[in-house]
Amino acid sequence: MTWKKGVSGNPNGRPRKSQKTMAQLRGQISEHLPDVIEVLAGAAKGGDVQAARILVERCVPSMRAIDQNVNVNEAVRSLSDQELSDMIKDFEESVESIH
Repeated sequence: MTWKKGVSGNPNGRPRKSQKTMAQLRGQISEHLPDVIEVLAGAAKGGDVQAARILVERCVPSMRAIDQNVNVNEAVRSLSDQELSDMIKDFEESVESIH
């Protein structure tokens, strides 16, 4: 049998799985999820890099950069380099004293 150009060999496409089947599968998986996570965590603690990667990718929310606009007013613009440096140093020391 020769293929005709532009005619699908499977006009109906792949049969869909029923929603009931998918819901049952998700239910069965979710029953065992705490055990799976526990096994992955143990493997990751033991040095299994792939287990650690899976845990981080799937269980830890992704961190995204935040674009923040910083408004520098005239008071800050008028500071000398030394005054600005001192201000930053004071801030860093205050942060260190908190921790």
